[in-house]
Amino acid sequence: MGTQKFFQRLARLVKQRVQIVTNPLSKRDFDQLHALHARSLDTLARLATAFQKSACETQLRELLREPRYANPRRLERYAFKIFSQNGEDGTLQEILRRIGTTNKRFVEFGVQDGLECNTHFLLYSGWEGLWIEGNEAAAAKIREVFAGPLSNGSLKLEHRFVTAENINAIISVAQFTGEIDLLSVDMDGKITTSAERSRR
Repeated sequence: MGTQKFFQRLARLVKQRVQIVTNPLSKRDFDQLHALHARSLDTLARLATAFQKSACETQLRELLREPRYANPRRLERYAFKIFSQNGEDGTLQEILRRIGTTNKRFVEFGVQDGLECNTHFLLYSGWEGLWIEGNEAAAAKIREVFAGPLSNGSLKLEHRFVTAENINAIISVAQFTGEIDLLSVDMDGKITTSAERSRR
C-alpha cells in the first residue's frame, strides 16, 4: 500500500470515529462502537505494519544502489525471500555456495510454525534437518503442514523449550548425530542457565 492510500484510509477511520462519538450513545450504540473501535484498531495496526514494511523495502532498494554496495562480494546483493523473513534464503544460499557443504544437514530452533524460517527453503531444496520449537500450537502446525518430510525422515521435530543446559540432550534424543552445515538460532528471548533461573 502506497503512502497516499495509507493516509487516506487513516483519515477515513479518524473521521468515522469523530462522527460517531459526537452523537449521544445508547448502551447498544456504545457496545457496537466498542466492537467497531476494536476492529478499526486492528485494521489500522495491519495498515501500519504493511506501510512500514513497504517503506523499509523501498529504503533497502535505494541503499543497495549506493557505490559501497557495488562490490559483488557484499552479501546484501544476494538476499531474496522464499520462505525466510528478511531475505535470508538468498544470503544463506550465497554463503553456502562460497564455503561449500558437507552433508546438507541443518538444525534450527525457534522456527515457530516453520512456514517462515531460515531452513524451510533448504528443506525444500533437498536438505534434511531438525527443528526445535517450544510453542505447542506452532509445533502442532508443523506436524500438520510438514507431515510428508516428517514421515519420510528428512525432517525431525522436537517440541521442547531450549536452555543452555538441555540443547545437546534435545539433539541427542532426536537421534540427530554427525556433522551439520548450518545451525540457525531464532529466539525471542535469551537462553538462560539454571543459575540465572534460580535467582528469579
